[in-house]
Amino acid sequence: MRACTRCQKEKPLESFAHSPRAKNGLHTWCRVCKAETSRQWHAKNRKRKQLVDRQKYTKNGARIRANAKAWYATHTPQSRLSKRSWSLRQYGLTIADFDRLLGTQDGSCAICNKKPPGSQKLVVDHCHETHLIRGLLCRYCNIGLGYFLDSPDLLNAAINYLIAARVSREKK
Repeated sequence: MRACTRCQKEKPLESFAHSPRAKNGLHTWCRVCKAETSRQWHAKNRKRKQLVDRQKYTKNGARIRANAKAWYATHTPQSRLSKRSWSLRQYGLTIADFDRLLGTQDGSCAICNKKPPGSQKLVVDHCHETHLIRGLLCRYCNIGLGYFLDSPDLLNAAINYLIAARVSREKK
C-alpha cells in the first residue's frame, strides 16, 4: 500500500504507474490522478500540443513512417488487430461498434463519401471538447478538419475564399 501524493488516498501498488525516474520505480500520483491531470492539461493546451506534434512530425516524418512500416512487417495480423482494438477503446468503441458505424456510412467517408483507397482505413472522428464520436472519415478529411481546428467559422471562411477565387478566375 502507498499514499498518492495528490489525492492522499492509500492505494495498492498496482494503482501507480511505472516511473524510471522514481527511486522506487513508481510514480508518486495514482493512475486516476495522473489521468485526470493529463486530461486537464491536454484540454487547456490543445493548440500548443498540436503545434508541437506537427513540428515533430515535420522534422521526423520519414523516420516515423519507416518505424511504422517496420512494425507492420514484423507483427502478425492478430497483434495488429489487438492494436486496432486498443485504439478504438480510446473512443469507447469495440471492433463490432466500428464495423456497425462503417456499415451505416456504407464504408465511405462521412464528408467526401469516398471509400478509402487500397489498404487505408477510415478513422474515428470525434469532438475534442465533448469526446463524442461524429463519424468515420478518410485521412484527408480528418487531417483537413484538424488543420481548420474543427472550427465551422474557419471552414466557412475557406469555402468563401474558394468561391471568390473561382468567380474571379471565371471573369478573366
